[in-house]
Amino acid sequence: MLVATLILAPIVLAAKPGPGVSTGSGRVFFPNLVASLQDQTLTDQKDVLRFGKGGVDDAEDAEVILHEYGHAMLDSQSTPFGAFGASLEADAIHEGFGDYWAATVTDVIAPTPDPACIADWDAVSYTAGVPHCLRRGGLFFFARCRQ
Repeated sequence: MLVATLILAPIVLAAKPGPGVSTGSGRVFFPNLVASLQDQTLTDQKDVLRFGKGGVDDAEDAEVILHEYGHAMLDSQSTPFGAFGASLEADAIHEGFGDYWAATVTDVIAPTPDPACIADWDAVSYTAGVPHCLRRGGLFFFARCRQ
């Protein structure tokens, strides 16, 4: 599995890595950190992404990793829309950018028939219909989906 992000691009995951895998660039990747977490989380600790292991292993979905990395990119900048959690508006921008980043990078690296359907590996644990997607016009609203 190839994890394709600007910072995590050098990682090639031939098998599921253990906790605390270094990317060689000083960043640390924590797949399966907490078995009880379903939601992926981005921490405010510099250069750390954490992923849950709820219904499925979140760290195995490249689009989830890209979505969370989108949050990290916004948090690393001094922006007018604020940090994640600062307001509902800031959170909406974060979620939208995370989705956009995941869809855009996936479309370049590994195009799919439906580029707007992201996190289809992870979404099988919380969507009933096919296709399984992170968000699909009206299926999820912000209060229910805080990735």
